[in-house]
Amino acid sequence: MNKQMRPAVLSALVGVAVVLFATTANAAPIRFDNPQGAGHYDWKPLVDDFTHWLDVTLPASSQPGVADGLSAFQQQNLLDTAGAIHADNNTITQLQFGGVHAAALWPSAAGEVIPAVGTPPPNYNWNNTGFVFHPAIGSNMAEGVENYLGIRFDLGFGWQYGWIGVVRTQHLVDTFAWGYETEPGVPIAAGAPEPGSLALLAFGAVGVTARRHKGKRQR
Repeated sequence: MNKQMRPAVLSALVGVAVVLFATTANAAPIRFDNPQGAGHYDWKPLVDDFTHWLDVTLPASSQPGVADGLSAFQQQNLLDTAGAIHADNNTITQLQFGGVHAAALWPSAAGEVIPAVGTPPPNYNWNNTGFVFHPAIGSNMAEGVENYLGIRFDLGFGWQYGWIGVVRTQHLVDTFAWGYETEPGVPIAAGAPEPGSLALLAFGAVGVTARRHKGKRQR
């Protein structure tokens, strides 16, 4: 890349960032991936004390983990030793899990709209508890594969929909990603946005800009 192209490419990147920021400010899904190894957020509490929680509005590196209190922007979740997921929130967030059917959480497939339209499955009854596995009824979630739990919460502006990506091992789950829709009342596709979509968009904009400048030099 020559020196004359650098300012144009940088301008293109800034332009993409501005457009994406504006889109996010209006309505856009936000995704946070949970990397394996260093920095992995472990959503498998050791005790059933309702203090281990996941804030789906924050990346893995900013998760508070275990806390004594709640705030309006904290969605508290707990998976106990029996395989039940609980949500214990204050009156503002009201985090709930979707797809509860016969007390067992019904996961969404990648790309499936949350909340789903029509029943069953998944029957999007919203509740603050549900089982991913129960010795008496089993599980609706296949073991060892990626599943998506539909969620909704209210930060004071209306219901916002989201998802938590998990892999089940017997009665435990570990999360690999989570995300939510920034605009209340707008559905979201499970797993959206796709990983790397932001980088691909920026790369595409750089490519278009480079081709334009190359064409100008050849004239």
